[in-house]
Amino acid sequence: MRLYDPQPVLGDFFRLTFIYNRGAAFGIHVGGWSRIVFMLLAVVATIALAMMYRSTPWSDRARLIAIAGVTGGAIGNLIDRVRSSRGVVDFFDVGVAGLRWPVFNVADIFVTCGALVLAYSLWREEQHVERERDAAR
Repeated sequence: MRLYDPQPVLGDFFRLTFIYNRGAAFGIHVGGWSRIVFMLLAVVATIALAMMYRSTPWSDRARLIAIAGVTGGAIGNLIDRVRSSRGVVDFFDVGVAGLRWPVFNVADIFVTCGALVLAYSLWREEQHVERERDAAR
């Protein structure tokens, strides 16, 4: 694949477009420090997620899988940042005509889906705690 050359897979809706993303999701940048800042954030997030993983009971499979997905995606993008100063390799290009989602990669899918499942798992736990608290009153 050539840089910035879209290859149609499902017409214009789904294409493979090879790009380098120096920023974070949706093209968020912090200037010339983007590479360092996002590498440090990935390391800090990985440590925090590892601690959360260790404290999660084995019975909460959804949360464990979610944490693993977010961690794996963060590490995948971190590896790209370490390997190249050009940024993370993104290639999934979805949209119609001028309405296109920012180009993303497999690691981004795991971070996003894992974060959604993790948020739902934490919300569900909070609801359970509130029900128990209300029942004890």
